[in-house]
Amino acid sequence: MNYLELCQELRREAGLSGSGPSAVTAQSGMYEKIVGWVAEAYREILKMHPWQFAWARGTGTLVDGTADYTSITGITQLGRIYRTTVRDMTSTGQPYLSFMTWPYFDRLDATEEGAPRIFTRRPDGAIVFWPTPDAAYSIRMDYQKDGHALAGNTDTPLIPDTSLHKVIVYKALTYYGLHDENASAIQHGERQFWMLIGQMADRYLPRLVAQPRPLDEPEDAITPELV
Repeated sequence: MNYLELCQELRREAGLSGSGPSAVTAQSGMYEKIVGWVAEAYREILKMHPWQFAWARGTGTLVDGTADYTSITGITQLGRIYRTTVRDMTSTGQPYLSFMTWPYFDRLDATEEGAPRIFTRRPDGAIVFWPTPDAAYSIRMDYQKDGHALAGNTDTPLIPDTSLHKVIVYKALTYYGLHDENASAIQHGERQFWMLIGQMADRYLPRLVAQPRPLDEPEDAITPELV
C-alpha cells in the first residue's frame, strides 16, 4: 500500500465516515490527524529494530582536511553504521577502518593527517575519522537507512512484503484510539500490531544460528555491531 492507501485504510479501521482522505497534503481536521498518525507510526516502526530491509551499502567521498561529518557526500539516508564494514576504497589494499569509542578516540592527535585508519561516532552522532584525511578518500560502508519518510500520495514503505503494510495502520490506530479515548480501537490496534511485528521479526531480523563458528572468524563477522 502507498501512503494515501494507508491513510484511507486507517480511516476504515477507525470506523470513521467518508471516503477520504483524497490526498496526504492540504488536509485539515481529522484527515490531517490521520495523515500525521500514519507517518509517525511508520517512523516509529523503522526505529524499533535494525530491519534487514533498511540495510544499505554506500560509497561516499571525504573532504581533504575535514575529519568530522554529519553527512557524507554520496551516501544517502545514513543512519547507524555496521562498524566492521567501513572500508577505504582509495588507498592501496583497500583496508578496513577500525572503530574506536569516542572517549579513547578523543585522545588521538587531532593534528595528524593521512589516509584514515580509525573512525568513531561522536556523542552528537557525527562521524569522525583519524587521521584527518589529506585527500578526497572514497569510503564504503554498510548502514541502516535513517530518515526514510512517507511524504507523497504514492510513497511506499520500505517493508518489502505488502501484506505486512497494515502494521503501520494498526500502530496508527492506537494513536487514534488515544486521541478519541476509544479503548476498543487501542486494544484492537495493539493486538494486530504486535501480531504483525512478530511476523516482520521472523522475516526481517537476523536469525541466531546454533552452529560452531570457525576459530579464526570474529564474532562480529556474523552479527556486525551498529554504531
